[in-house]
Amino acid sequence: MPLDSAFFYSAEETSKEGFDKKGGLLKRDFVVNFQPQNKAGWYKLRFVSRTNRILGIRGGMTAEEVSDDATVNIGTVQLQVKDLRSVLKELNNKLDKYNPPSQDILFKEQNIEKFTEGLNKAIQAAKSDDNATSIINNLNLYGYIVRLLSPGQSQFFDQNRGSIEFDIRVITPKPQIAEPTVTIQPYIASFDKVSAAIPFSMSPYQEPSNLLEGKVIDSKGAVVDRLSLEPLDKRPGSGVTPPIKGGSREYTAFTSGTLSPGKYSVEITHKLSGKQAIGRAQLEIFSTGLTDESEKEITNRLGAFSYYGLSASLNAVPTSGGKIKPDQFRIYLTTDQESQRAPVSSLVISPENGLKLVPPAKTLKLRITWIQPVTDKEVDLYAARDFKIKQEEPNIVIRNIIVEPSGTAAKLRVLIRNIQVGKVGTGTDQDAKIEVNVQGDPEIVDGLSGATPSIEPTIDGDIENGYSLQLEFNTKLERGQTKLKGTIRVKVAAVAINPINGARSEVKITPINIPINYAPDAGRQRRR
Repeated sequence: MPLDSAFFYSAEETSKEGFDKKGGLLKRDFVVNFQPQNKAGWYKLRFVSRTNRILGIRGGMTAEEVSDDATVNIGTVQLQVKDLRSVLKELNNKLDKYNPPSQDILFKEQNIEKFTEGLNKAIQAAKSDDNATSIINNLNLYGYIVRLLSPGQSQFFDQNRGSIEFDIRVITPKPQIAEPTVTIQPYIASFDKVSAAIPFSMSPYQEPSNLLEGKVIDSKGAVVDRLSLEPLDKRPGSGVTPPIKGGSREYTAFTSGTLSPGKYSVEITHKLSGKQAIGRAQLEIFSTGLTDESEKEITNRLGAFSYYGLSASLNAVPTSGGKIKPDQFRIYLTTDQESQRAPVSSLVISPENGLKLVPPAKTLKLRITWIQPVTDKEVDLYAARDFKIKQEEPNIVIRNIIVEPSGTAAKLRVLIRNIQVGKVGTGTDQDAKIEVNVQGDPEIVDGLSGATPSIEPTIDGDIENGYSLQLEFNTKLERGQTKLKGTIRVKVAAVAINPINGARSEVKITPINIPINYAPDAGRQRRR
């Protein structure tokens, strides 16, 4: 029957609870559509049953007189008394601890009220048992069989009643006047290069009765701005469904323009049916950018240490400090060879997770932004800037040099051995090419009066075995001297060349002070 009928059989409800575990039909469920009159009061629903009656043992005899071969009828099903007595005996044994009412209350006394009261007490006692459901079902079955076997008692089964009645009370609810509400975050932070966006919600939604307004108040109590209020469900692409009547509605409040750095109060007022609610929040505006110290540290660090083989890392500190969640920020750290690298949603890129600087890349690029919640507007805190990726210069180590002077008083030769040049990273598995030479002419900084270079200084060797420097001077011994004494200064320069892109490092210049305290051999000049 159609769902709008007053009374119909429900196959769906019957399937839920109308069958036993073996699929046998226990009962049928019906649904009633009851529409009371437009007033409160009591109503009675009466249902007349036309189902098969339950026929137990007829009256006019005692329970002992009933033969085992006698039968009872449950609808169209016949059961023998012998079988029922066997089941009853088994149930007595199982249920003895719950003290079910004696069969004789019906068999001999014919007192249905006393029997029902005793059965209900047994059921209450069974409810505390771990297997309560099964025990209660068995107690009900016990009561059912006793009534079937008791002469004349089957007339008390509910199924044998001619009708079933239900009393229904209908009341008219008192209309409730909804209280307006405003829900807003207690603290909102933003920057001064973008209009502040303040999310909030109000309820209940009862357009066109909802009256909303918002304002921004400075520290002196003056209203400095009126907010524009935009329902989130009206914003294209928001994915927010329109509100239902009585539900809540989400909004975003926008300042009409940018605000100067400082602390403000925000008030959202919701008026409805002569009542009002005010939501308040603190709005703090920060100067757009990083702190001066943080910006300088990042710029200096990447400018000075963007070497091949190292990882670019940073720790940015915005002017907002820790008052805005780090995941609202974006760090774009890329190179001219890896421009599509995804941004990092954080303020930190650790050395372990840094960007490896490898050739042929020549430029490191950095940009740091803030993503405004709700609007997804992106605001630059550190505008895009390029840094040159450099080849690190080699280090010249002279602490273990060996100075070996030789020659005559007129011709001094000096050999400086064990000049070491350290390896440098290249961003690849190949070593850098190292160029080593002498910068300028040797300089006499002490003693060796009148000494002049007689040849160009020469330096040779390799990075594994070290380098040797060869010097030669025209010299002479002064009257009364037996040794050439003094200090020679030579500037040694080294450059590293990247094996992939040929990038040259800055020139590393290291001055070497060479002490001379040498007695010339027999070929020294004669004194006049």
